[in-house]
Amino acid sequence: LEMSMQHLNKDKVEILIKSIAQTVKEQRQNLCKSQRLLADEFAIQKSLLSRLENANNEPKIGSLWMVAEALGISVSEFFKMVEEKLPEDFKLLD
Repeated sequence: LEMSMQHLNKDKVEILIKSIAQTVKEQRQNLCKSQRLLADEFAIQKSLLSRLENANNEPKIGSLWMVAEALGISVSEFFKMVEEKLPEDFKLLD
């Protein structure tokens, strides 16, 4: 199920990761919480939140699920928010 970036268009993966980063940051800020506060409240590593928000790596699905829960949204809502940030007709596969 997990595809590595080398199998996909790297530019498209970067767009996706940036959309995820933007969504995590916006939702955290909507809660008026710092990365540290959210991390401490849910026993999540602050470095994980930082890496997600800065689009520093390709996130694992488990990490995204955990962060969505910490943000008080379902994983399906989270991915819908991510999708809405992507360019129209965005596809990873050509």
